[in-house]
Order: sequence, then C-alpha cells, then structure tokens
Amino acid sequence: MDQDTDLTLSGAARAPALASSSNVHRAKEPFHVQVIPPNAYANASPAYVTHLLSLSTSYGTPTLLAVADDSTLTLIDKSSGVVAESHRAFKDARITQAKPLYRETGASGSFVASVSNGTVACWDTRSGLAKPVWTLQGASKAPYLCVEPSPTDANVVVAGTEQYGHGDSDIDIWDIRSAAAPKSKYNEVHSDDVTVLQYHPDAAAHAGILLSGSTDGLVSAIDTTIAEEDDAVISVGNTGNSVARAGWIYPADTSSATMTSSTSSSAGAMDTSTDGADEDADLSQVETEARRRALGKVWAVGDMQTLSIFDADKFDPILSTTDVRSSASLRPPWSTDYVIDAFPILPSFPSPPSSDTLTLFVGRSEGAFATICIPTSATSTTAPPSWGLRAVFPEQGDGTFYGHSDIIRSVEWDPATNTLYTGGEDGNLCFWNFDESNQVASTGAIALNTAAVTAGAAVDSPGSGRSGGSRNATPARSQRYTPYK
Repeated sequence: MDQDTDLTLSGAARAPALASSSNVHRAKEPFHVQVIPPNAYANASPAYVTHLLSLSTSYGTPTLLAVADDSTLTLIDKSSGVVAESHRAFKDARITQAKPLYRETGASGSFVASVSNGTVACWDTRSGLAKPVWTLQGASKAPYLCVEPSPTDANVVVAGTEQYGHGDSDIDIWDIRSAAAPKSKYNEVHSDDVTVLQYHPDAAAHAGILLSGSTDGLVSAIDTTIAEEDDAVISVGNTGNSVARAGWIYPADTSSATMTSSTSSSAGAMDTSTDGADEDADLSQVETEARRRALGKVWAVGDMQTLSIFDADKFDPILSTTDVRSSASLRPPWSTDYVIDAFPILPSFPSPPSSDTLTLFVGRSEGAFATICIPTSATSTTAPPSWGLRAVFPEQGDGTFYGHSDIIRSVEWDPATNTLYTGGEDGNLCFWNFDESNQVASTGAIALNTAAVTAGAAVDSPGSGRSGGSRNATPARSQRYTPYK
C-alpha cells in the first residue's frame, strides 16, 4: 500500500466519494411483504432472515426459500407470493449457510446447508421441508459454517468448519455416497473459522478450483483435484481483515473454448518425438497448468465493512482493503453503515453500469439500502476510480408505509421477473419490482403481516417460534395481497 494512501481509523484505505448520477434508480416501497416465520405471534420477536435461495419445484414453479436464524425454512411461490410450506428444521442448532443444488437443466428444488451441530444436510422440496433427505456428520463435530456443492458432480459437497482444538479448521470434501467420513480434507489452509467456499464459475475451464475465505483474513485458491495440501493451494491473499463474504469475478462471456484451444495449441507445440507415455504426462501437466491460470479476480468483504479485490492468479491487490463506510453521496443523500453482499453480475438490474464492475449491496441500520458500482479493473493512474450509486431503496416510514425497519441480512435477484428479494432482522421478506406497471401506490394493498398460507400447506405451530417483546416490530396489517400482473 502506498504510504500516502488516505486511511480510516480502522487502518483500511478511504473509499472515493460516490459519484452523483441522474439515472440513479429511486425505488418505491415493496409490492409484497412476508413476515418470517409466517406463523409468528403478533408480538413475537422477529426472526432474522439470513439466507434467500431461488429454487424450482418438480413442476417447474419458481420458488423462493427463506432461511431464518432459528433454522425456520419457509418456501414461497414466486408467481403468487403465497407461502407453500414452513418448518423449523432444528430446535437446538442453527443453519449457518444454504445453497441450491444445480443440475444440468438449471436450478432444482434441492438445497444443501451447513449446520452448527457439525452436520451438512440436504432437503428436496418435492419431499417437503420437515426433514432432510440426507445428512453428513463431520468427524470433528465442529460446527460447519459454510457449504458449497460441486457444479460438476452432484455427489460432491464441500464444507468448512469453525476453529476447534488447537487452532484446527477443516475444509471437508464429501462424497455423499460414503457418509462415514470425508473423502479428503485440507486442515492447514486456514488457521481460523472457514467462512467462505465457492467453486470457480467456469467449471469447464477451471474444474475443481475452489475459493476459500476465513476469519484469519486470508482468501485462497485451491485445486481440489490434488490431495496433497501444499500442492493444492494455488495462491493466497491477505485482506488484513476477518473475511465475511468473498467470491469470484469472472467475465460472463469467457467460454471454455478459449481455454481449450489454448491448451490444444500448447499441446500441439510439444516435441512429437517423445513416446506416448511421456506425451500423455506432458499433456496432463499442460492441462493442469491451464486450469490453474487466468482465474479472473476475487472480491472479499470483511467483518469491519471493508472491501478488497485481487487478481486471482497471484492475489496481487487490485483494490487494497478499503472501508466501504467512508464513501458517501450528497445527491441523492446516502451513507453506508454496513455491507450486505456483492455480485459481479446482475442481469437486467436497473441502471446498468459499464463492464468490469462489482455491484455492492450496502445498508443503513434503520432499514434503507442501496447498490454501489465499484470498478474492478486495475488502473495505472494515481487517483482511484470513482464509485457510483446505482439504486436507493427506502426504509419503512421514509415516505413509505412498508419496507425494512432494521438491518438487512440477505438479498436475492430474479432477472426473469425483475424482482429483488430482501430479508432482514425485522423478520420481513420484501419483494421489490422494477417494472413501474407493477409498483403499488403507497395507499394500496401490500401483503400481510401474518401471511395467508395455501390450503393444505405444512406450517409449524406458532409455539416453535420466538416469544417475547418485539424489536422494531412492524404494525399489524390486514391480510391483503397484491398479485403479480
């Protein structure tokens, strides 16, 4: 880091001011609000909606899964906004992360979750949410904090543990057909809680390449096809901050054909005078090296609300660890309290930015949130590239009757319907639509506080939820719902 870099009190670099723009999207209130869990008592403390997943049923119906911090799983029909099913998965454990399982045809109705009781569990919505279809118990019994299904093998799941023992933390690679123990593990990549696991988005060109992040401040690229840990780690970057979230930045239009042709030409350039065995070994080496190169970039968000961006091949910093909260806008007025999540690609999202940008979802403690566009290309100039405000969403009471009134924990974007789903610590799941014809007037019908559940749908009794005083509770509302148009 340059010595003249402007630092914040936390030691991170100061972010540039948010550039004002006339095309910033100013969202209205959400057109639908669902309380999680749907069977909660009127004065119960709200559940935190920690994860949102887009799934589909066996009939092709798009559904949204909301995961609460008390392990309540709620499945909602996206086309109608009606709760299909809700169950509390565990009474003595917490779901720490959940991700959908993908098949060759796209999203399925199955999802996998890491659990604080040291297990990995999988549910299939076709058989209901009452109990998982399979579970895997880690040998260390340490809580699993993150999970990642393989994009190329439906039987492989990777999970990362909390630190246990004398500084041990494992990355376990499971084959669900052999539940006795993980088929392999890495326990020296990180020295603290493993919080992030994500396979490379180009599974054809970079098969088996896994990104990991930890509270030890490190992000690593790992070749999971290699069992020896020292050889498996490709490169490591240090954020200087406990890593809460991280992911790949990889061009969407980059195809594996480019990598394949590069590999083929390299193989063709080899000395053809070698015998067949040597040629096969050389070809294998070339293919391995190709898989481990041109990985793109990596972003990482820290617990101190910082952002770092690296070149993934050697983890050279593109954006040094920067305090996101130090960036603000005057018109429209915006200042950030915390980072929600980040996405390198958001198809058809309003106010599309130029290429090579990362969209950061950021929030305020009162419930408002916004999206910020951050350039990801390395620049040779001394002045840092400007950040831009892309969209602003109001909090409850800021000229609106509905919305969030507390910290937002999860976001999910559906490009098919131009709908943004957000879940917060107020227990609200909000539906935001960017089609002006679907916007609801401020006096109009919004969905319910205690949502109507489809006839015959399975919902746990209210007694399974929290009790006690409500914090930032939403006022009771009549059971009205504005259907999709």
